[in-house]
Amino acid sequence: MGVTVAFRVGGYVSVSGNRKQKRGRIAVAERAVRPDEVAALAARLVDAPAAVCTTIDDDQERLDGRYGAVADEWPVVCPVADGPATCLLRSDASVVVDDTGADLRWGCCSVVVSGGVRALLGVPLRDYGGRIVGALYVVDTAPRRWNTEEVDAIARLAALADARPAPGPVAVPEAPPEAVAQHPFLAAVFDTLDVGVAACDTQGRLVLYNRALRELRGLPDAWSPVDGVAASLATNPLLDADGRPVTAAGTPLLRALRGEVVEQADLILSDPGRRVRIGSARAKPIYSAEGRCLGAVVACHDITDRRRAERFADCELQVAKALAEAPSVSAAAPAVLEAVARSLQWPHAELWLLDPTSEYLEAVAQWSAPALDLRVDLPAVTGPEGIVGSVWAGGRPLWVPDLLTSPYVATGEAAARTRECARQGLRTVLAVPLLDEGVVQGVLACFADTIEGSEDLLTTLLGTIAHQIGQFMARRRADELALDLARTKDQFLALVSHEMRTPLTAISTYTELILTDPDQECSPSHRLLLERVDRNTRSLRAIVNDLLDLAALESGRFTVRRDKIDLVGVVVESVGAAATAARTAGVEIRCELPDRVDLWADAVRLRQVLDNLVSNAVKYSPHGGEVVIRVRPEPDAVDLTVSDTGIGIPEAERARLFHRFYRTSTARNHGIPGTGLGLTIVRAIVEAHGGTIGIADTTGPGTTFDVRLPTTAPAETPD
Repeated sequence: MGVTVAFRVGGYVSVSGNRKQKRGRIAVAERAVRPDEVAALAARLVDAPAAVCTTIDDDQERLDGRYGAVADEWPVVCPVADGPATCLLRSDASVVVDDTGADLRWGCCSVVVSGGVRALLGVPLRDYGGRIVGALYVVDTAPRRWNTEEVDAIARLAALADARPAPGPVAVPEAPPEAVAQHPFLAAVFDTLDVGVAACDTQGRLVLYNRALRELRGLPDAWSPVDGVAASLATNPLLDADGRPVTAAGTPLLRALRGEVVEQADLILSDPGRRVRIGSARAKPIYSAEGRCLGAVVACHDITDRRRAERFADCELQVAKALAEAPSVSAAAPAVLEAVARSLQWPHAELWLLDPTSEYLEAVAQWSAPALDLRVDLPAVTGPEGIVGSVWAGGRPLWVPDLLTSPYVATGEAAARTRECARQGLRTVLAVPLLDEGVVQGVLACFADTIEGSEDLLTTLLGTIAHQIGQFMARRRADELALDLARTKDQFLALVSHEMRTPLTAISTYTELILTDPDQECSPSHRLLLERVDRNTRSLRAIVNDLLDLAALESGRFTVRRDKIDLVGVVVESVGAAATAARTAGVEIRCELPDRVDLWADAVRLRQVLDNLVSNAVKYSPHGGEVVIRVRPEPDAVDLTVSDTGIGIPEAERARLFHRFYRTSTARNHGIPGTGLGLTIVRAIVEAHGGTIGIADTTGPGTTFDVRLPTTAPAETPD
């Protein structure tokens, strides 16, 4: 027994079915909406790549119509148990599958697996008794969440496309081509969709124009598709992505009618008094099973917010570049405002910053489109009045849907400014705070010349730019503070060093005179005290000298005088100076030296390097420890190492070891005195000679410092 697929439209019934029926029945069949067309319409309703119409007969499911490349893989006949129909029959309701890969019901379904189907929406087709005799499936090759509107739309379409056994030969009048479009129920189905949909017949006459598309185009609800494509363009012109007017023949719908498949064509939808919107259109011709063109259909999605977000991603890069190239936010403000306003496609923007002296908000820059002429000055904002003052006081974004109806045009110091903005045609305003640790440091305000929507999206996008500016201001203040602190510290070091050096020199000189003058008689206890004063004075003078060297290093005045010297002789002198301290600490100093190593260097400064490294090695070694000094000549260089068997340096702290005033945790924990300046100066001296210093990896206890110095003469020194 044949199964009839028909659209029931008003007083007409368009039928296709069993060709064994009477001749009059066959004539009506030629006007039917075929299963292929039903599948195509279902796919376009929910913007899916494919759809399938089937007939279910006992234990088999047979393919009646299909649309899309994915549907080409659908078997013509398959057992009900091997396809999605088994779920339809079991539940006696629609089947909604967001992801077949995550749904255990589809793991063994040959239809789904072989066709690469990842999402499926199936609704039953019923006979007069309500029995399921067919199915309408919409499928996708990627997981997707079918929303309630999509499920309802396909269910309503299935209710219109009856799959029922024909009750017998019935004489029915022929349905006119526009009958489907004029049916109020079908029109209501299309009006429930959020995507704009339009369709035309083979003559290019509009037979469908749903509510979403009318709203997107700015057409009134009373507008009728009978007016045609050209009439809609005359009312509200279309522009392409480059801003050129689109003719009727150039619309995606009529291009599709000529056989072209249009994919994701951006259209600018303009309507005076409304904000500019951007739509992405996809259009295809509609063919019958025999390949005859029946018309064309277009679906248009509102992508205004998506494109705006993409423009703001570019805007963030432009703002970052402007801030990076400018010495301050005020200097970068004009470029920042232009980038923001052009990304929003709004004609005016202002940047207000907090003056640290007056503690008022000052307008540091404003940008206006060429056609805009705001003739009112921007006085400083001193309190919570007006739009900018309200944001400053509240610390939260402010959205003003329409200046004309807002309270900001009535009273207050900023009212004149606001009225002038409204007079110039500015309507919607969005102002966001620039925050630094929760404190408002400024306000970014942007003005549109239309009444805008998308408050949440625009507030988020503009808030991102404000956060970017706020972070820059915070970093810049932190950098300036760090420079001020470094400058102050250097000045303090220089001041303290010079002020301490004079009295220390006097103390040291007089103490030495008393200790060495044979005419001065001191008791043993007094001499012991004077010797302690002398030792401590020498230690303090060494610290002062280190501070002076550090100040010279920081100021760029640190230099070395390079002469031809014998490095071995410098090492021997340094070891001799440290011998007493080593014997007292119970540490043995051992040297592995060649007879002589000549190099061009500053002997006084190299002695300073060796004294520091050797004294540290002795100081950090335990009683009975050993310090080894090795000098190994190499071609064009000499390698000097100082090793000890002391407490060592933690691996995690080695990178900071040469920072000024840094002392390792092991030194602090063992209570070993020091200033943290020696190694900083040592590295400066070595690098001034063109050499390097580092910590060598060792397997045993202790630390090994490795100094490498060039032996060749400097370019400016004659041989």
